[in-house]
Amino acid sequence: MAGKHHYVSQFHLRRFLDPDSASVRDPWLWVGDIATRTIKRRAPKNLAWARGMFDGPGGFEEAEKTL
Repeated sequence: MAGKHHYVSQFHLRRFLDPDSASVRDPWLWVGDIATRTIKRRAPKNLAWARGMFDGPGGFEEAEKTL
């Protein structure tokens, strides 16, 4: 089963929280997209993750690979 794995830890992402959101239940940070020239408010739990990143043995993408 493919899980949701963060490649930038939520611990580090939280250091970029908007100070106005520090005391609310779901804090946020601001994310800019250069290509679309937009800025959006996003929760750290919804950023920098991919499904199945560490699903193979030893964390490899291809299950038959080894060190």
